[in-house]
Amino acid sequence: MNSLLNTYCHVNDQVNRHTDDYESPVESVFDDCSPLEDIYQTLITDREVNFQASWHFNAKKYTAFDIIIDRIQDHVEDGELAAAIFTAALFNEEKGDRATKLAQASDFETWVYDFFRYMQKKPMFEKPDLSFLTIRFPNE
Repeated sequence: MNSLLNTYCHVNDQVNRHTDDYESPVESVFDDCSPLEDIYQTLITDREVNFQASWHFNAKKYTAFDIIIDRIQDHVEDGELAAAIFTAALFNEEKGDRATKLAQASDFETWVYDFFRYMQKKPMFEKPDLSFLTIRFPNE
């Protein structure tokens, strides 16, 4: 699949301009060409998503927990939100209603889109600078 990915995405983009249909090359595995809306809907309904980035040889299962952990580690303001939710749940404030309200007020859809948008980016490989290597012959 990965060797054909560039051609596949190019053709897929052309098809998507004229239809709303998208079928992943492997059933139930999303890839670099998959619409973010479909990934989000599957994550919400199934609580997990199988995703294979073009730069990885296997599909990996991602859950909402993975996205929340990623968000807490990389975004301070969201980490503070997670800490507030955890604290409200830990001390059972308002019998858990406060934690539920805080969690549901978060912009989880944006978090999912940001996470998979990053995963769908194609890695930028550069030609390595090998100028420091020289070939030395013994009689020179």
